[in-house]
Amino acid sequence: MRRYRHASVRVAVASAAAVAALAPAASAKPKPEPEPVVPICNVIVDYAGDTSYGDADILSGDIASGTKLVTAVLRLRSLAFTDPVVRTGARWELAFTVGGSRYAYSTRRDALGATTSTFTRQAQGGQAVVVAVPMTTLDTAARQVRWSVPRTVIPELPVEPAGTKMYGLTAATWVSPADVAADVALGKSYPDGYPSCVQTG
Repeated sequence: MRRYRHASVRVAVASAAAVAALAPAASAKPKPEPEPVVPICNVIVDYAGDTSYGDADILSGDIASGTKLVTAVLRLRSLAFTDPVVRTGARWELAFTVGGSRYAYSTRRDALGATTSTFTRQAQGGQAVVVAVPMTTLDTAARQVRWSVPRTVIPELPVEPAGTKMYGLTAATWVSPADVAADVALGKSYPDGYPSCVQTG
């Protein structure tokens, strides 16, 4: 009789150990998947129709930065160059501040359809100086002006994106050779390197 009792005790102890070993696995919950990062889009937004010049009517704008380039996009109500005043000349600009310096992408189109683009830097207390000629596209189908410059021309940004705030975003347009103000829009800030609906490059 003792032999059987000892055997029962051993079986009970072994069963309890097995249950204890399985308990953590049974109670462990799967780790939740990280929430997808929502890209920043339309950091500049403006009302349509607040100027009569469609090619100078700002709708929205964005800036995006990566490891190599800093890209800006300015979206317009039209970009067909059918307005007689716009055909004589127009200028589009998107600007931002980082580390106390003011930067601006700018493109001018003359009456012959030729374009000139600049990227300027204005340090605190100084004058605006051209630091780069941006890669520029006037996309008539998408109705937008797009610029890109190397991030190395912006010394306030670190070598690798680290979330440095680019703030004070503004967009402005002018028409005619006399640079008659047409539209202006204000925007929010953008953290360097954050995902954007605009692809750099």
